[in-house]
Order: sequence, then structure tokens, then C-alpha cells
Amino acid sequence: MKIDDGTIRVTIVLCSAIPFFFFWQKTWMHAALLGYLVTALFFGVALAGQYPPFASKWFWRAMVPIILVHCSLVASLVWLDFTVPYLNRLPRALYGLAIILLIAEWRFAMHIIDASDPSTANVGRAPDEEA
Repeated sequence: MKIDDGTIRVTIVLCSAIPFFFFWQKTWMHAALLGYLVTALFFGVALAGQYPPFASKWFWRAMVPIILVHCSLVASLVWLDFTVPYLNRLPRALYGLAIILLIAEWRFAMHIIDASDPSTANVGRAPDEEA
């Protein structure tokens, strides 16, 4: 039986959430778990293997807008969790919304990464429009 990198990555992401369950009765725990899971699933699973080369200008051109959108998404989910505490009684609705937003964020991130790729920068332009 061979264990690949994807299996190890998913196991680490899921097992890292275990400490949150020791504080289950705390008011901040649900928001912290939600923020952790969205961040870990987005950067640890969904974008794994899709990152631009780390030491390149292309990496920062792609990652800055992705990080800004991700921070605003997590902040809005945490704000919603604190503002409407009844949502903690509806974990399917709350985490379902988080998964839908995670998929939308992943699609947006893929668009940003493709748009900032220098090898595809002139795709779709007419020859006279190239810089």
C-alpha cells in the first residue's frame, strides 16, 4: 500500500483540527474552527500543486489578491458566526455555506493564477494589442 502526498496532506489538515474539540463549549471555538477549516482546506488541499514558483514575481502577483480575498471571506464567516449565534446549532447550514464559498474562492484563485501566469499573458489578445 502506497501513501501519496495528497493522503498525507489531507490527514494532517484534518488531524490538526482535533485541538479545537477540547474547547467545544467556548464561544470563540466555533468561529476559530470555521476559520481554520476554510484556511486549511483552501491553502492545504484545494490550491496544493497550483502555486506559482515561490521565488518569482509571478508568485506575489497571484498570491496578494488571493490572500486578500481569503482574509475577507474568513472575516465575514467569523463575523456571521459571532453575529448570529443560532447558526452554531445548524452546523450543516454553516459548514455548507463555508464549502460553497470555498469552492467559489478556489475558482477565483484559479482565475487569478491563470491571469498572472506570464506564459499565458498574451493569450486571447490580437497580435496588434500585445504590449
